[in-house]
Amino acid sequence: ITIVILIILATVTVNSLFGENGLITMAQKGTDEYSKSDISEKVTLVQNEFLIAKAAQEEDDFADFIRKIVQKHY
Repeated sequence: ITIVILIILATVTVNSLFGENGLITMAQKGTDEYSKSDISEKVTLVQNEFLIAKAAQEEDDFADFIRKIVQKHY
């Protein structure tokens, strides 16, 4: 009986870790959502920087602005 109970508990544990809604799957989904949100935030920040530069008449072309940012940061 003890072995049967241990097998049942092990099955439930493995399913809760690796199943469709398991901890591992949910952690991977969370990581993906975080990455998407991070990229979206960075794009929004760059767009806002461009709009500020354009309003200050420092920049006219978005493509040139992006090139300058890429060269500056990378």
